[in-house]
Amino acid sequence: MRRDSPHVAFATWTGAFVLAAVVGLYTKPADSAIALFWPAAGVAVSWLLASRTAPARAGVLLVVASVLVVQATVVYDGVAAVLLAAATHVVLAGGCAALLHRLALSEAGPEDPWGPLRSAHGLMAVIVSAAAASLGTSPLIAAAVVASGGVWSWETPLAWTGRNAVAVVLVTVTVVAVCSDGRSTLAARDRVRAARPSRSGLGARVGGSVPELGLLLLATATALVVVFQVAPGLPLVFVLVAVVAWAGARFAVETAALHVLATSMAVIAATALGVGPFAEVTDPLMRALVAQLFVGLCFCLALTLALGEERHERLATRLRASEAEARAQADLLATVTASMTDALVVLGADGTVVLANQAARSLLGGSTVVALDDPARHGFFLPDGTPIPTEDGLHSRALRGETVAGELVQHVAAGSGERRFLSVGAAPLPGTQASAVFLLRDVTREQMHLRQVQGFAGMVAHDLKSPLAALTGWHQMLDEELDALGAPAATAAGMNDRIGSSTRRMARLIDDLLGYARAQAAEHHPEPVDLDAVVGEVLADRPDLGPGAVSCATGAVLHADPVQLRQVMANLVGNALKYVAPGTTPRVRISARTTHGWDEVVVDDNGVGIPAGQHEAVFDPFVRMHTGYEGTGLGLAICRTVADKHGGSLTARTGPEGVGTRMVLRLPSGGPAAGPAVGPGTERPSARPASDRVVPGALRPVGSAEHG
Repeated sequence: MRRDSPHVAFATWTGAFVLAAVVGLYTKPADSAIALFWPAAGVAVSWLLASRTAPARAGVLLVVASVLVVQATVVYDGVAAVLLAAATHVVLAGGCAALLHRLALSEAGPEDPWGPLRSAHGLMAVIVSAAAASLGTSPLIAAAVVASGGVWSWETPLAWTGRNAVAVVLVTVTVVAVCSDGRSTLAARDRVRAARPSRSGLGARVGGSVPELGLLLLATATALVVVFQVAPGLPLVFVLVAVVAWAGARFAVETAALHVLATSMAVIAATALGVGPFAEVTDPLMRALVAQLFVGLCFCLALTLALGEERHERLATRLRASEAEARAQADLLATVTASMTDALVVLGADGTVVLANQAARSLLGGSTVVALDDPARHGFFLPDGTPIPTEDGLHSRALRGETVAGELVQHVAAGSGERRFLSVGAAPLPGTQASAVFLLRDVTREQMHLRQVQGFAGMVAHDLKSPLAALTGWHQMLDEELDALGAPAATAAGMNDRIGSSTRRMARLIDDLLGYARAQAAEHHPEPVDLDAVVGEVLADRPDLGPGAVSCATGAVLHADPVQLRQVMANLVGNALKYVAPGTTPRVRISARTTHGWDEVVVDDNGVGIPAGQHEAVFDPFVRMHTGYEGTGLGLAICRTVADKHGGSLTARTGPEGVGTRMVLRLPSGGPAAGPAVGPGTERPSARPASDRVVPGALRPVGSAEHG
């Protein structure tokens, strides 16, 4: 309820309650202690609901009691009867408000205290609370009647219950409908009214067209005149039911509530004057009960229809807003896909083109169905020009749930024979219909550049290694001659050793540069690879290692390119064995696990570690963290490149308990592998005895650069 100040609001409510009590008193038949209509009960309940604090509610009850004590002296004889009647009304109002708070308003926020009552559930809560409070106080009013000298009868509590329940429902729900200032309720009504562009001004406020409202009022007045004046003896009261149903079905909740409230007061007034079909009931208490039940039924019917229509329009408005948002999103998606230079296509399980932008349609030559068993029909081949195997096709892999990133294919245009290289990404789409989305990017220029770089690197390596090979040969011959001379040539032999050391470093740098260039341009062909076997090959030529130097019994089967995985493990293991403090026996432990669709390979060592804050910089080319160790600074750069090409990652961390280094290689899991099943996030069971093993032999890692 909007109010300028608490004092003005209190005075307004007090005046409304006094007026309602006076109106109710005028509907009391001369031969009955109970009025036909008692709107003061509804005003008192609404006033209590509008009061936010306990002192305010206490003030409301005090005013209600004072007014009713004065008024009860007109109806009841004796102080006891007057006080008992006033107390009954106070208990009725307080009990009904308390029940409403428990049933419907317990979770209402301060910005929307009455909002929950503006619903079908709220209407039912008001009906139940009013009926329960009225029925609970009916013995008290019967006692007041007896104390006033009247005779007790079962009609008295029954008429009291019906009268007050109907009055509370009519007045309280009407006040909520008209005066509720709940933000969410008003926002909902604003959205509903915004969905009615043809209504404006008064039409927007009443929830219907002004001419229709005029017709409704005319029909109501005509029905009242016919039922209560022209033909009061005929059973035509059902006509009013049709009129209130019209109001509820076609107009806003507040309009319907006000209409039925006014109609009900007209019915009660006519009945109090002894006019109309209800006046034919001779018993005054039963006359009050029948009239109250009729107007209560009409009110509930109209409000149920109005609240249902409001809820329907609210849902319809939300649906229209959702449709508009979805349409805007679809238009945005269509605009984005149409403007893409990359080809975007969605294929069904049978190869049907579900969605394709202009670039994709040009690439497919306008085909609406892709031959999945023969990609060459549409000009797609492996990068070397050979046919794509059906079982390894990107579509088949995507439908199996695999996400493909950056696979290289060759496309030969029909007619012109133009050859292009495409980087293809694919992923399965969620939903009941099996489908996959593909993104094809033209990387012909990049591939040509990479091949030029690779050819240039090979040429440079060849041109540099040719004189280097000759220098190495002359160095070996000179070394043999110096050995023959013995002691007199000791100084020259030392110089010759330095020449040999420089030659070897130069050869290693050339090899690493060539390896780095190849890693950048190399294609990878993932397949199931036994990690333990790869590590065994890496250690096969290291007879210098002592027992237990390297522990690897993972039983892991990774989905990776075997050659590139071997290169990565050679570098990681080589670094772990090399970068240890003087006098320290190297210890390397390799473990693996599967977690959330990723295979993780962990290499732990007891080496010198990586300086704080440098765990990412160590992967940059030519970065060396420690002096005194041989290396070019390219090894980990090559490993990071290989991991990225597999769609994975390689990170460095401080080792367990703050000692050494932990390298973590993460690769996408290739699905179920041959071997023991492994649960997510658990250590893989070993396929062989879980004991430390050392494979004799050695394989020199390409570029040793973990720390330098």
